[in-house]
Amino acid sequence: MFKSSLFFAAALCLTALSCKKDESEELPSAPESYMNVEAGSSRSYSFQENNPPTPPVNYTLIPAGRDTTVNGKTYKIFINSNGTLEYYNQTGNTYYTLMVAPLGLSEELFENLYLKTDQPVNSSWDNTFSLDAGLPFPISIVLNNKIVEKNVSRTINGNTYNNVIHVKSSISASIGPLPVTGLSSEINNYYAPKYGMVESSNIVGIDFNGLQDSTNNITKLVSATFP
Repeated sequence: MFKSSLFFAAALCLTALSCKKDESEELPSAPESYMNVEAGSSRSYSFQENNPPTPPVNYTLIPAGRDTTVNGKTYKIFINSNGTLEYYNQTGNTYYTLMVAPLGLSEELFENLYLKTDQPVNSSWDNTFSLDAGLPFPISIVLNNKIVEKNVSRTINGNTYNNVIHVKSSISASIGPLPVTGLSSEINNYYAPKYGMVESSNIVGIDFNGLQDSTNNITKLVSATFP
């Protein structure tokens, strides 16, 4: 998707038998970022629980103007109006965030690779989180991500976003060598250039060895401003 036209330029040079650099020649533009982190930007979201239904809760995300380094990566810090911080990093065509482990089993922040913009439809990757929950064996949680749509349009709250990438994810877990049964998940995230995440739906349930919990929610971008 992001390959340059070097072969085409080379063919032109061979045809003309000579090729001189034209200072006015327009260079190929870099791919647009799927997470604008400029100071002065803001994103407003609506979060709603679906089971049981609750009134939507709105919050705003703005850059804090400072960074932090984790695993050699520089993360931009964002302030969430709900009183928390969020962290985002772009390394080439890969996008990371810091997140608590799925299922709320730990408050520790883990590095999560949530988007690969240069990969085709049906490509997938795993993120593995290893937790020490005070058990004889560590808990291993695997978040499997798969690109199921690219370059699509999606209308959210009356706003249409183009070149959207749809990532579908699922969760599996094990305690030592034993798989955790009774775990179901359906997670869908939609990302648009500049805006980042424009919609996210999460349906996760667990019924295992006396542990019962579930979540069913959706988050939608309401509006955004950029400098």
